[in-house]
Amino acid sequence: MRQAEAISWQGLVSLAKGEFEKAEERYNRALGKYLAHKNLTGQVECYNGLGKLMQYLEKNEKAYEYYALGLKICKKNGDKKNECKCLINIVDCYYAIGKKTTEAIKILEELVVYYESLSDIKNIGHTYSRLGSLCIDIEDYQKALKYLKTSEDIADKIGDCATLLNIYCYAGFACFKTRQYEYAKTLFFKCYDLSLKQGLKYMQAVSLLNIGDVYNEMNEISQAREYLDKMRSMNIGIPGLNEEAQRITNELIQKEKEVN
Repeated sequence: MRQAEAISWQGLVSLAKGEFEKAEERYNRALGKYLAHKNLTGQVECYNGLGKLMQYLEKNEKAYEYYALGLKICKKNGDKKNECKCLINIVDCYYAIGKKTTEAIKILEELVVYYESLSDIKNIGHTYSRLGSLCIDIEDYQKALKYLKTSEDIADKIGDCATLLNIYCYAGFACFKTRQYEYAKTLFFKCYDLSLKQGLKYMQAVSLLNIGDVYNEMNEISQAREYLDKMRSMNIGIPGLNEEAQRITNELIQKEKEVN
């Protein structure tokens, strides 16, 4: 099993680096070994990893399928701890695949109660960050910021960098949508700096895109171009990111024409 664990870990590292083909190959190779040895915990880990990969690639239906496979194993095996992790991942796909976000929020609120009963501070904070994300999806930005502040306080206290990354990104977006551009910019820079320290290329690219968009809204054209160019130079290769960068660039071109 150590070999499978090592390969799965390599998949996680590849995912963090934005090496998506390598990540998929490694997760599938590890999954094959876990299936051969009927190691259910390892299988769930790989399904969650593959699900996260599909989310990065914006293949949300496929992500949902992988997470559902993991959830099915957990329920059958009575693995409550990993069942909760799978549920959090599943509801993260709800909005993207057209499922009811209100149902997802209810599931997460129940998970908060469960984690509170265990005094599991880390997962309480993580679940609050997911609640914040879902509230952004339904455009309830004030409630989103409330959940995210609770999550940030917990993550700061225990040094949970992974959750802090998501919080900075989500809260930055909520501030962006409510025209709090200076604060949004500060949060996106925090997200970028932390992702740089952690070596997380995907989140670096997302942060640079968001920073470029903020500068665009603030009509600071040269700065917007600088950060969009920096994002493109990373060659992440995710269509959605490149399309969004092009949308912002088109707006910048139009603004330049109006000035001239």
